Amino acid sequence: MFDVKLKVENDNTIRSLKINHATIVTGIILLCTFVTFVIFSDNLLRTLTLYLLLGITYFYNTKISILYIIASALAGTIGEIFLMNFAKNTWFYLKPNFFGAPSWLPPLWAIACIGALEIFVITNNINYLVNKK
Repeated sequence: MFDVKLKVENDNTIRSLKINHATIVTGIILLCTFVTFVIFSDNLLRTLTLYLLLGITYFYNTKISILYIIASALAGTIGEIFLMNFAKNTWFYLKPNFFGAPSWLPPLWAIACIGALEIFVITNNINYLVNKK
């Protein structure tokens, strides 16, 4: 656990925000995901790297269930396939693998949803600390 000190302007108190290791690892995973897309252009390398990063995230983040990972990967991918195939003038991928979507899309959606969940938790904790009386 890491402590981040927050100074609240309303009453000049300093409160401590605890950030656990899973949040730090998730931030590093999000950065590595960005680097993956900068370095690799091959779908297979991107897919393998993203599944590896997703496995690392699942190992370190005990509050994330496998059901959340599968649901976020499926919902994001199916929604994107639906929009690409049935809405006019939307985006497309240059190297699609199935139904117009690349194979790295499901793990990318899962990592993005895990990152969004971590950001939500951190902002809720900060909001609670700032508004605590």
